[in-house]
Amino acid sequence: MYGNIDDVKVGNLSITYKPGENNQGNKIEYFFTAEKDLNDLDVGDHELKFSVSIKDTHGGESSKLYDKFSVTNENDAPVLIMTKTGINTGTFTITDKDTSDTHAISISYNGREYPVSQNDSIEVPDLGTFVFIKDTSGMWTYTFTADPELQASMTAGNNEDFSIDLNVSDGHTGGKVSKAFSCLLYTSDAADE
Repeated sequence: MYGNIDDVKVGNLSITYKPGENNQGNKIEYFFTAEKDLNDLDVGDHELKFSVSIKDTHGGESSKLYDKFSVTNENDAPVLIMTKTGINTGTFTITDKDTSDTHAISISYNGREYPVSQNDSIEVPDLGTFVFIKDTSGMWTYTFTADPELQASMTAGNNEDFSIDLNVSDGHTGGKVSKAFSCLLYTSDAADE
């Protein structure tokens, strides 16, 4: 007998009946084996409730025995893969074994964190603007454009790399990952070369 929670198969419940001598001391034994992969369940503990009763050949039925088992889907952290496609452009993808998880995305720079949403434009003070776009396949692209005033104030040829963190959280303990990526502040003459 399969056990299901929210239409997700979570394990197998086996039940055996052992009659006693002269039909006395009859026993019901049951054993539950959980599935190895419970990632289709929400993260956390879940109860599988069931009842057992015995019917005789005359249609009489014993009182029901109620019991429950617990299964746990341990959290799997999301996996963040980033690819740089240009000086100030790149892509990233997010995967998660826990199929019901949703993810909060943000970028961090100079001690401040900025939430990221789909097709979002984020202005980072004294730095520039990041644009994030998510396509139908789930791939994200990012583009950075330097603050024009900051760019104009830079000494010719004095290009500067900076590092920024991309953060992804599934909202569960141990479910946050971060990766640093670099962009370039360059003077307008460098852009023309």
